[in-house]
Amino acid sequence: METETRDKLIEDYYLVNKNNVEMKFLAEQLVQITGIISRFIGNVEDKELKDIQSKQLSELSKQLKDKIYQQNKVCEEAKERLNKCKTELENLQNTAELVPQREEKVLKARNELRRIGIPFYAFYETVDFSSDLKQEEKDLIEEQLFDMGILDALVIPEEYQEMAEDILKEYADCFCLPDVKLIGSHIKDLVLDCKDERFSIIVNKVLQSISSTNMDAKTAIFKDGRFQTGILCGHSIVTKPAGFVGVTARLDYKERTLQALRLQLNDFQEDFKGQQSILENLERREATLDREYSELPKTMDLMQAVTLVEQTRKTYDDLQNKLTEQEQKESNAKQKLQQVSQLALEHGREKVYHE
Repeated sequence: METETRDKLIEDYYLVNKNNVEMKFLAEQLVQITGIISRFIGNVEDKELKDIQSKQLSELSKQLKDKIYQQNKVCEEAKERLNKCKTELENLQNTAELVPQREEKVLKARNELRRIGIPFYAFYETVDFSSDLKQEEKDLIEEQLFDMGILDALVIPEEYQEMAEDILKEYADCFCLPDVKLIGSHIKDLVLDCKDERFSIIVNKVLQSISSTNMDAKTAIFKDGRFQTGILCGHSIVTKPAGFVGVTARLDYKERTLQALRLQLNDFQEDFKGQQSILENLERREATLDREYSELPKTMDLMQAVTLVEQTRKTYDDLQNKLTEQEQKESNAKQKLQQVSQLALEHGREKVYHE
């Protein structure tokens, strides 16, 4: 019975190791467990088995906890991206129009102009494309205006320009100062589109200051992508659709950006769900590890079998000792009886002799 119990416990360990998902032993650990069970006699060996189990549990648990910790960080980052995108989308939905990216120093300058009460617009807010332009032509012109630094430059009525100059001595920004002394035709692809009459004169002067044919002009834009501004000349290529010149373009640009953000938000939501699912799976694995550890084969039956064998052996030894003692007593009694018989026989012989 004891041998069968040992064999069954060893078999149980190998079977559990095969079927378990998380609580698995290394091959060398199984060899150690087999050896311990083979020589199992009590509490010492039981502690050795538990030490191997605890050591492996600790190692596997550490591996899972490290993965859970890392996955928590991944989930936090995914959630941060998701929330940031949500906020950006909400802010854009509540924004009338998008504006070009501006440095902090430019924002401070324009806030100061507003505070003082100087009226201004960004150049792109005061013009639109002529109706006969193709989309690719619009895209190129806006790209040229951006590269030249004119697209988002301030347009300030002439009567406020001197005051603006004083303020901008301590702030960083630029505004248009038109020069209508052109040789050649001025640009016809841009037209005035500003309802504030205070800006009609200055915007028209700016447009009349941009040549479309004369490279010697102070400011020029050409259909092949070349441009001239002051002492600089350059060439632009289209990198994105026009999104600022003209109300329609700004609305379309906002809608394109909203749609892109919605798609991005959906991707971030799916990513967050996926990362959460990975985390939840790791946590389930951790719970499975604890459960499988608690269900590892127990030594109770073997302990009982070993105890029973020991008790049986002790009982047998006790009986054997008693039997030996009894046999010894019987042997002693026989010896005494023989001695008595011998003495009696000898005594009888002496009596006959004397008679």
